[in-house]
Amino acid sequence: MIRALLRRLVPGRVRAGLRRGIADLPFRRQDLLADIRERFSLSSRIPLPPAGLRHRVGPNSSRAEFLRVGALCADDLMKVYAELGRRPESDRRWLDFGSGCGRVARHLIGREGARAPIRDYTGIDVDRCQTAWAARQLPGRFAVILAAPPTALAPGSFDVIFTISVFTHLDEAMQEAWLAELKRLLRPGGLLLATTHAPEIARTSPGVTPGELARLGQRGFLFRPSLGPFNEQSAFHSEAYLQTTWSRHLELRGFFPFAIGGFQDVSAWERAEDHSGATISR
Repeated sequence: MIRALLRRLVPGRVRAGLRRGIADLPFRRQDLLADIRERFSLSSRIPLPPAGLRHRVGPNSSRAEFLRVGALCADDLMKVYAELGRRPESDRRWLDFGSGCGRVARHLIGREGARAPIRDYTGIDVDRCQTAWAARQLPGRFAVILAAPPTALAPGSFDVIFTISVFTHLDEAMQEAWLAELKRLLRPGGLLLATTHAPEIARTSPGVTPGELARLGQRGFLFRPSLGPFNEQSAFHSEAYLQTTWSRHLELRGFFPFAIGGFQDVSAWERAEDHSGATISR
């Protein structure tokens, strides 16, 4: 009876937020002293974002998990980039679309040890608090953008754009809009590296219904909205769907199943005038 009354009185988004907060309490307690020490430390190392910001980009606020996932994503991203055989000296201007508080950026451009030959790094995100923190603490440039394109960035500004765990949470309309904008921001010959969730992930995700799996099998795409934050929404893409729909904007140069953390696929797309390039697949 009390549970039914709460469902009537408390909006679903608020209930979802409370559940996330309660589940994160053990991690907050575990990392409390380390967070306090770091706040007053004079070390030259890049600090970790506050627990609240860490929780926005992951399932919890764990310091260890934040560092582990960021390093893993950075390493795997650069493995894909290397496999494509690009010339790093020609790809100096990088854009991190959905940069958050720099979970991946700190491992690519930070003092903790750069994993890439990136000299000109820009990060953009819709989250003002996360972007402000990254701009204060990390090398490079970080800017807030609106939830829908266009951005204020100039056309052809970047040699490489990468985006991790963004298209995994967008519906089809927003994906189409952002693909067009990212194409605008790439120079001719520029590269987009984007992660997506394979249909196999949907089959093991809680709450996905047989009807949704059937639609995913038919179309190669499924979007599941959420009452909670943005990163609790889910989108799933088959390789065939990507080849059919995203190729309206860019040219597929490679598809790498489960290449990020063994969990997300990576597809590589080029804004190219020459349509003779071959696709790499594994």
